[in-house]
This record gives sequence, structure tokens and C-alpha cells, in this order.
Amino acid sequence: LYFFFQAEDGIRYLVRSRGLGDVYKRQDRNFILATINYFPNAKLYTVEFAGSDISNENDIAFLFNKIKDKTFFGESLTLLANTSHIQKLISEKKLSIPYTTPDVVFKEQQYQSVNSGVAFGYLKRIHHIDNAVDSIGTHDIMMINENPINLPECVAIISTQFQTPLSHVNVLSHNRGMVCMMYTEAWFDVLLKKMENKLIKLTVENDTFFIEEAKLADAEKFWSKLPTHKLKKLKSDLSINYILDVKNFNYGSYQIVGSKAANFGELNLIQQRAGFKIPEVGFAIPFYFYKQHVGQKNIDSLLNILYLDSAIQHNNELLEEHLKKIRKAIKTAPIDKKLISSIENKIITNNAGYAYRFRSSTNAEDLEGFNGAGLYDSKTGILYDSAKSIERAIKDVWASTFTFRAYQERAIFNIYEPSVYMGVLVHRSFPEETANGVCITTNLYRNDFPGFVINVQIGEISVVEPGDSIICDQFVVYNTIEIGDRGDQTVTDYITFSNQNNGIPVLSERQINDLYLALGEIKTHFYSKHSSHYGYRDYSLDIEFKFDGAKGLYIKQVRPY
Repeated sequence: LYFFFQAEDGIRYLVRSRGLGDVYKRQDRNFILATINYFPNAKLYTVEFAGSDISNENDIAFLFNKIKDKTFFGESLTLLANTSHIQKLISEKKLSIPYTTPDVVFKEQQYQSVNSGVAFGYLKRIHHIDNAVDSIGTHDIMMINENPINLPECVAIISTQFQTPLSHVNVLSHNRGMVCMMYTEAWFDVLLKKMENKLIKLTVENDTFFIEEAKLADAEKFWSKLPTHKLKKLKSDLSINYILDVKNFNYGSYQIVGSKAANFGELNLIQQRAGFKIPEVGFAIPFYFYKQHVGQKNIDSLLNILYLDSAIQHNNELLEEHLKKIRKAIKTAPIDKKLISSIENKIITNNAGYAYRFRSSTNAEDLEGFNGAGLYDSKTGILYDSAKSIERAIKDVWASTFTFRAYQERAIFNIYEPSVYMGVLVHRSFPEETANGVCITTNLYRNDFPGFVINVQIGEISVVEPGDSIICDQFVVYNTIEIGDRGDQTVTDYITFSNQNNGIPVLSERQINDLYLALGEIKTHFYSKHSSHYGYRDYSLDIEFKFDGAKGLYIKQVRPY
């Protein structure tokens, strides 16, 4: 319901309107706009204002009390403090009406559609995925009670854990085109227990799901239409046999240093004009050195077995064991001493501390239809530290090419394994970060409406792989110009607040504004690089950022979403 109250006499108007623009924004306007939402699980009615609304405390109280007096749900009515303006009024103790925060509203939520659609499969309750990989079939629907890193190939997932837009489960389900939902009561639901191990039809919609027994003929028809992937041989250039400074690689260098490093080089080109920093002392280790290392006899022989032995390829238990042997061989084989020496000299010369981050950068990620997020490992290497040596960090990153999750995901998309190469992106580490987060440069919640979705958390607490029950700040940020106002104001609509920061927003208004402007510059720059069939608003990037104390905003990664 949209309520408009005329300030002088309290007459109510119910109006559908577009383009309120400056009239809606002015302090002396004639109308106050808000929405009323009902949240069944929390048994709450809330009055909500748009992020662009700057109503003063008197108008907000006036509207709230009118609605409370004139509606049957007045006693359970509360103001939802989901915008930075409302939060500011509350912190200044200018509002005397009852309010609640998004985390209170959504804590009783039981259901979330992660990727809607229809799937046919055998419902399997999986207690521990890592111990059940070999028992999960491609025609199964997995019901899980965890947020796993490894996700075997299946047709659908039912999880009891909520997912953020960039959680591993969320990214993989969208990448695979796999139906996925979250239901907190799934593990104990009577109907789901009754359907266990049976062939079912699962229908996941935005606000609910349906489950029923299925006929084999219908399931086989569905399975026959599942997408298949042509064999994809990846491109690489092994001619560069020296480390490259960030100024010497860019978007077109992905065949030399991998996609992550190539995009990092592109960020370096625009950081000054776009108002952000990239991690200092950036350089890349090209594919040449990875090829040289895995070409050693003991590693090469294990790789040949992997590529040629069909028994290993079609048995997950044997495959996982063989991949462990490959990783161990990569970690124990001698490394090129000249490479280590050149990296140590660079670290000493640049005098930016001894701790550096060594990050995976393959040619098997950021591809059209293959995101690759979360598949490979990054490690910290510290000069003069034998426990966390630079040599160990590089070898660990190279070895992560052959984690089970990475190999399996490439197999699902039929990527030709011998064409996969690992580069390494290197830069100084972040020992004092005050916040870290991820952004998607489209509005995931409202089609044809502006906004970037931000997930951010205090310190080093992970956004994409949070621990159980850890919630981050999640909000949509946009500019009032984008919705028709002539004013220029960055506004935020909060969805959740971090439960690790005492209910206080992780980022200040200034930080959010700086981040929003930088994200816009990055999106515009990369849109010009991609021959994309998307329009600008629908073109979406996955961007990782950090705030590092007094040093401000750093952008550490960008990839297509």
C-alpha cells in the first residue's frame, strides 16, 4: 500500500505515481510517501521509507501515528530502520516512535529462493558432503545442513543455511543453472523426510516451493534436456619467462598471467581517476613458471595418468586420492631458485613490508558461462619466514589447480584439462583492514531499477565463506539522479546489518559514497572492454574491495558476474 498524507489536514490519498522527483525530495513538500510491509514470520507490520527520502523526524512521526491510528494492525506497527537517513535520526535520538532493524525482521525468515526453477531427481539427505561425494549422482537432489566448499554435480540443492549473493553455493548454482533453495526447517520437515530417496519434482519459486512424487518418464524427459558442454580448449601464452610489474599487463594479458591478474592490471590503469587504490607492489608470475614446475618428471607422470586413466576419471574416491598425490608432488618438487630470488629482491626493493599475498590467476575462470569463483586458493608468503615462505605460498597456489572442487567444476563444463594453466598475482597483504566486502554492479532484487548490491563485513571476517550464523551488512546503493531527481545524492537501502558490529553499519556514509563512485567508474571502464550483449544497466561485475584504515578504499579484484 502506498500512503500519501497531505500535511495540512491529514487527508489520505492513494496514488500510483511516477516521477515525483524534486517534489518528493523537498523538505517543504505536500506529500509523504512510504510503504507498509507485513512479515508473517516475524509477525510485524513495518513502515518503510526509500533510501532517497529525507523526511524530517516530525513528518515521519506524523505519518507513522496516522497509519497506527487508522489501521487494524496499529499495535504491531514499527518503523523499519533500513536507510542511512533513518539510522542517523535514531542515533541523534530525534525519533520517539518504535523502530526495528532488518536483522530483527529477517531473523525469523525460513525460506530463500537462491535459484528458482523446476528439477526432477532423487532426494538425498547428505550429512557431510566431503564423506559422501561418491554416493551423490548427477540425477540427485541434495539436502544439506552446511555451507560446503565442494559441491558434487547434481540437479538441485536444498540447504538449511541462508546464502548471500556471492556465497559459494549461490555462485555455483547460478553458474551451473542448477535449482537451489534455502529452508531452515528442511532437516526436520515431515514431508521432506517422507520423500527421502524417492524420485521427486521440486519447484522453487521466489516466495515458496512445491514438492511432489514424480514419474520416471517425466524425469527422464527433464534430464534429457539438461545442458551439455562442448569440449573447450583454453588459450595460453608460455613465452614470457620473467615476472611482470602491474604496469606491464592488462585486460589482454589473460593468456600470459590469467584472468584475475589481467583484470588487476586494468584496475591499475584507472585507479587514480576513479578514486581508489589497488594493493601496492603488484606483479604477476606468468604461466611459464607453472608449466616449468609441473613439467618435472614425477609431476608430469601423475598428470598423464589423470588425463588418460578412465577408471580414475569416473570414480570420485580414486580421483580425489590421485588429485592429492598431484598436489603433494607439486608442493614437494624443487622450484626455480631464480624465480624466488627475483621475487625476494622485488619485495626488499619496494620496502612495503615482508608479508605478501599470492593469489591464484588461471585461464580457467572469468570465462563466458564459467565464473570459477572459489575454486582455487590464495596464500600469504612472508619474507624470512620458513613456516610461511614465499616458495611454499607459490607452490600451494599452483597445487590448488588440482583441488577436487576445481577439477570437478572444470569437468562439468568439459574444459580440456591439459590446456589449464595457473598464474599468480602478487601484492602486499592487508594486516590492518577495517572492512572487506563484495559488490555486484546491478540490482539483484529489482529488475529495471538502479543500484549496486554491497555485502560488507568488519575486519577480515569473510563475506563469501562466513562461519555459521555470521551475517554481514547487505544493502543496495544508488544515486537519486538515477530515479529521476535532479539532486545528486548517494542513498542506501539496507537489507541486513552485520551481527559482528553491535548493530552499527560497517561503513560510514562517506565510505559508501566513495565506494559507489569508484564502482561506477569500474563498471563503465570494463563495459567498454567487453563485447557484451547486455545493456549497461544489466551488465554486472563481481568486485572485491577493502578499507584499510587511514589509507582508504582498495579494489582488489574484478570479474564478470
